[in-house]
Amino acid sequence: VIDSAGRSFPVKVTYRPRRSDTAVSLAVADAVRAVLTETDGDVLAFLPGLREIRQTADELESFARERDLEVLPLHGDLPPEQQDRALQRLDRRK
Repeated sequence: VIDSAGRSFPVKVTYRPRRSDTAVSLAVADAVRAVLTETDGDVLAFLPGLREIRQTADELESFARERDLEVLPLHGDLPPEQQDRALQRLDRRK
């Protein structure tokens, strides 16, 4: 049993269907770019595996650099410090 005392944060769920002829990483990167231009908060995208996480992060690299955004992968194989960083409040959007 895990008990975690913490705060709740408002979450808006956005679903964008993917065309079957588009790679997951490209579709997610396009959706993340769109959501970032439409909202003010951080974005958390769920992907099916580590390869897709890395490919999507690569796809977002130049966009993030141009807009001073932080792209932080989050998965169970990361060291705890990197997992914590993905969940911490930062001075810039992520």
